[in-house]
Amino acid sequence: MNDKSTLLQAPAQHLIAGLVPGSEDIEFYGIPETKEVRWLQNGQDHAFEDLSPRHYMMLLNAYMCDASARRLLERITDRNGRHVKLDVTRQVMLYTYYCYGDLDNQPDIKNGKLQPAENYRHERECISLQFDSKEITINGIPLKNREIRMIDSFSQEDKDEIVAIELGIKRQTLNKHKKELFGKSGVSTKIGLMVKVFEERILIGRAI
Repeated sequence: MNDKSTLLQAPAQHLIAGLVPGSEDIEFYGIPETKEVRWLQNGQDHAFEDLSPRHYMMLLNAYMCDASARRLLERITDRNGRHVKLDVTRQVMLYTYYCYGDLDNQPDIKNGKLQPAENYRHERECISLQFDSKEITINGIPLKNREIRMIDSFSQEDKDEIVAIELGIKRQTLNKHKKELFGKSGVSTKIGLMVKVFEERILIGRAI
């Protein structure tokens, strides 16, 4: 097992963002069990509340500009369906979790600028898929919700017949959609698609 000193000696492009010595870039990461967010910078781990006012304002402004995210996060309910009133800081943390929850080697605040939302999803039908500011992409191309569902089904090794039934379409129509998805992904097989999906971190609940 690599210790911290060994990890920090790895090439910068292979390091988790936020662990690069001397870098001011910031990497957020989420804790799925609580949907809390922490952040890394210059090899140090910090609580969300310790963000500088400037960095917090970047997230707050992004959240306030996303009408769909605000509408959804202002109406959060508990397991019994009762409305839970969250303060703005918690709403911004949840927005950050859903948009930047993945722990990877691409900083979320780079050169002083907040980057586009990541491909991270908390669950299959993640609430973040409805955010205005979030797109799940492959090769930089936005995926349709139907294509995301296809990817999820293929990752579970569902047969095409089952996937077509789940989508409520005919097998021939699925073949057409699958061809379009393969084209976006630059692959020609399901195995190739799964490799690409792994590389692009089109994930479910893998924040840490």
